[in-house]
Order: sequence, then structure tokens, then C-alpha cells
Amino acid sequence: MRIIALLALPALMALSACGGGADAYYADGTPVDFGPWKADPIPALTQTADGPMGYGDFQLVLNSVRTEHGLRELEENAKLNKASTDYARLMGQTAPLSHTGPDGSTPGDRARAAGYDYSFIAENLARGFPSDESVIEAWLNSKTGHRENTLHERAEDFGLGRVGDNWVLMLGAEK
Repeated sequence: MRIIALLALPALMALSACGGGADAYYADGTPVDFGPWKADPIPALTQTADGPMGYGDFQLVLNSVRTEHGLRELEENAKLNKASTDYARLMGQTAPLSHTGPDGSTPGDRARAAGYDYSFIAENLARGFPSDESVIEAWLNSKTGHRENTLHERAEDFGLGRVGDNWVLMLGAEK
């Protein structure tokens, strides 16, 4: 059995802010309500190069955290990887961390455009963290809904996009 420890964030870790918080939606478009934390800024995370599909280490860390909380492990999904990677690339071109794309798209729109017909979808964004462990820890310590998304009981699949400094995690369940 492999044990994965989440590392403390270094004191010099760069953080940036965005007004969008973490977004999660049900298939009918109804947003998941995270309460008063919704308006807090999003911590941002970093990776220096495009990552290929097959986020094995990320999946191990993510599923380790989920099973510690009594939740099912998530399966990597190629459609969500595509939606996440495409959006991470787009944010790198347009700069702001936002759950609303320059064309007005939402996480649900991006998932469906990639062929993922969801009953639940959630998205975490980040910029400025150097590793899988540090970005997951930041999301778990977030007061903006990232923790709720990461540990949402309805999530069955995940897709991760890492392009430049941008991280996009999509969690979902297909219909």
C-alpha cells in the first residue's frame, strides 16, 4: 500500500486571486451553494510545462485524500482532461482566472462541448503551485468551495489540465 503525505505549502508560494470562487453545477444548471465563502479569492497554482494525459501521481494523491474522508476513488476521464486542458490553455492566453470563459462559457458548457454529459460538474482553478500535492492541499484548505468540490460525494470522474501556470480540475458524474 502506498502512503502519500500532503506537504505543507512553502512560505514563498505565490498566490493570486480571482473573484469567481469554485464553481459546481447540477445537470439542470442549478449551482451548488457553498454558502458565505463563495466570494473569497481563489488561490492560484503553477506548473511550468504542458502535462500529458495520464495524471497518475495526481490521481493517487487525490484519491488518497478522498478515501481518507470515506469517499469513492475517482477515475481519470479523457473528456474532462480535454475540457480542463483546453480551458487551462485558454486562461494562459487571456490571463484571468475565471470560471466564466471569454465567450461566456461555464464549466458545464466546457464539459458538454468535450462530450461529457454530466449530472454533476465542478471546477477548481489555480495558479502558482509547483506540485500535485501543493495544489490539492491548497484546494483542501480553501474557503471558496474548492474543498467541497474536491470532496463532493457525487463526483465519480476527474479531468486535470496543467498548462503553464494554470491548473484546472474538473470533477463530474455522467448521466
